[in-house]
Amino acid sequence: MPSVLDHKLRKIIEHNNRMKEQLELPRIPVSQASEALISYTQNTKDYLLPSIWGPPSQDPFASQSTGTCGCSVMRAWAYRALGRLKTLVVFGLEPAAAF
Repeated sequence: MPSVLDHKLRKIIEHNNRMKEQLELPRIPVSQASEALISYTQNTKDYLLPSIWGPPSQDPFASQSTGTCGCSVMRAWAYRALGRLKTLVVFGLEPAAAF
């Protein structure tokens, strides 16, 4: 049966191994990281800041489909509504009463 001391020793060894792994990670000076960040922000257009970059030529988040919004929830609702409408017409009911 493992004792409390064995458990503590195992925890210390695990912590020591994690610290060794951290020590082996590649590092760069803060000045170099700052220069890279400044360069990235100056050279990469962020269209959420139109006062700086101007409006985008086309919306990269807009749906490429035409005629519908492209939303699967809305598409499913439209298909169900169309199915109900066809059913109402077959039975001779007034479509406005169903919605």
